[in-house]
Amino acid sequence: MGSRVLKAISLILIGLVVFVGLDIAYNDGQLSRRYLPPQIFNLSKEADDAIRGKILGELTGDPIEEALEKHLNNRSEIQTVEYLTDELKGSNILESAWNILRWEDEHISYDFSRREPLMRPIPQIITSGRGICGDYTLLTLAILIQMNYTELYAMAITFNESDVGHLTAVIKYGGKFLVVDQHPPVMDLGSYYWYWSVYRLEYLNESPQHIKTATLYRITVENSKKIKVEKAGELEAGDFLKEDYSIRDLDLERVKTKLLSRFKRDYGLIEDPGLQKYGENEAVPPRYSRLYVFKATFPGYAEFYFPEGEDCFVQDLYEKLRNHEKLKDILPSSKAIWIDVTESKGSLVIGLYTATRLDIFQLLIKSLGLFNSQ
Repeated sequence: MGSRVLKAISLILIGLVVFVGLDIAYNDGQLSRRYLPPQIFNLSKEADDAIRGKILGELTGDPIEEALEKHLNNRSEIQTVEYLTDELKGSNILESAWNILRWEDEHISYDFSRREPLMRPIPQIITSGRGICGDYTLLTLAILIQMNYTELYAMAITFNESDVGHLTAVIKYGGKFLVVDQHPPVMDLGSYYWYWSVYRLEYLNESPQHIKTATLYRITVENSKKIKVEKAGELEAGDFLKEDYSIRDLDLERVKTKLLSRFKRDYGLIEDPGLQKYGENEAVPPRYSRLYVFKATFPGYAEFYFPEGEDCFVQDLYEKLRNHEKLKDILPSSKAIWIDVTESKGSLVIGLYTATRLDIFQLLIKSLGLFNSQ
């Protein structure tokens, strides 16, 4: 009799573990949390983690490969991002990736309260507007696949200072691996290394971390539209630093020229290099009634620059500048502009000078000494 009771209890416990495991995998554990006491849920979850980690993991292989293949081969999941493809697809994969990062930056926020599962179904990510690194990676890859890009990558990273790793999407453009991780900009491998070890502190006020190793996964779309995920190689810190481009004076000049061109075109402004000298001396130049000086520092952006991504890089800076609260009202009423772009300790410093021109009546008054510019 006692053995039957024990067997029944064992079957119930096994059933609970299986139920919780499936609920976490496919429903983020919502049913288990709702109907099971917290103690039972936690014990069942721990047992499921142990089973999957010790037994199923060894039988079925790499959990990142499995998670990506499961979600990316689910047509009903991946089709939920189809509405974004026309909006975000650029002229090439680099431009498309940059557009995706801008969209994710605006519509998805990091879920610091969650550690697992590694990836949730794509519709849940979009509906909730929240996700962890695995969710961002899955969403980015899904959108790129729907844009008909057939060779993509994911990268699993370990750090010297932490047992917690990181996962991100990666593309290949011009023979280089470029990281597409949650927020603009797209970065080359060297910039990405410095982002974690230096600029993460400036952006997020979080402790710097140094990349130790990274595993690359290749995601390919086969003829049958089946998504295949396989390991493509291992990287160490030195491999990241080999791809570290240093911005040059000629690059800064091109960035300045392209920014000027965008502002002149979109706001009907004329180019006036003399504005910078007057701005530095806090004076108003002749023919103008008012001079506005705006300076902005973009931490790490000199480090993040790479020549192949220059047009996307300029577009990102342009959007950030023109949407700044201090410039929204000034730019439409301005008549002239000048821009200065310099590098300082890995950051990009932009000085923007705009002026409002005097009309004929104001010019007459000013020539008679009756007009006082502020």
